[in-house]
Amino acid sequence: MAGCVLEPKEFERQLEHSKHWAFEYRKDPINCLYSICDDIYTPEINEQYWKTKPTPDVEKFKSRYGNFNPQRNPNPLLIIPPTIETPEETKPGLRLIGKPFSLKIAIRLCIAWRADPRWEKLFPCSKECLYRLIFRTYRKDTFRKIKQALANGETYFPWCLTGIKSLSKQLTYKPRSSTAMKNYKERQIRKGLRQLWDLGFIHRIFRGYEEKGAGKYHIFLNPRMSARFNKSSIDVKRGSTQKKRHSRMS
Repeated sequence: MAGCVLEPKEFERQLEHSKHWAFEYRKDPINCLYSICDDIYTPEINEQYWKTKPTPDVEKFKSRYGNFNPQRNPNPLLIIPPTIETPEETKPGLRLIGKPFSLKIAIRLCIAWRADPRWEKLFPCSKECLYRLIFRTYRKDTFRKIKQALANGETYFPWCLTGIKSLSKQLTYKPRSSTAMKNYKERQIRKGLRQLWDLGFIHRIFRGYEEKGAGKYHIFLNPRMSARFNKSSIDVKRGSTQKKRHSRMS
């Protein structure tokens, strides 16, 4: 339907762009297809398509698929079977599954860093790594903890675990000499983490070793948070932390 409305070159360009992000960040076929349809088949495309079709075709389509709501399902031909939920007590080893990575959300969270001059110094691997760490760290619960700390006159610096092997499986790039996506190597990720640490994007709490667990890093959402953390660290090392004032009894 989108191909009937858009120009052939424009449709091909949008399709290739949508396929690139879907194949890179969506693992299963259903989510890949849904992501491509969500990017291409917009409400505007839907409206323009039905304007070019005669009324009988519209009625025939509606009689078969019902009234189409683009906000609910971008592709009316994609039928997703309903999931059957079982009671929690019958699920062995129940655990929370993290939300799939979204590059759009990660870019939006990194908007303050992208305006900082240090951003241009980052390697491509460092940028991809920061996107992943920011998305992994900052959730609703994280912002709630930050607000609670500020309300109590304290500071809270979020952190997350960084497994080199897991990041190597997740981070990919497209080489110039090939059309296939490749994964960043472990040494590239270690180099990227080191650069992020040196430039103040993150701060290592402890280093992870093979077969002994992942490393742990503070992940800063913006330059202001990074500056505040580094100033606090310098004050602690120098022994010049401010003490709370106690009122004197007259």
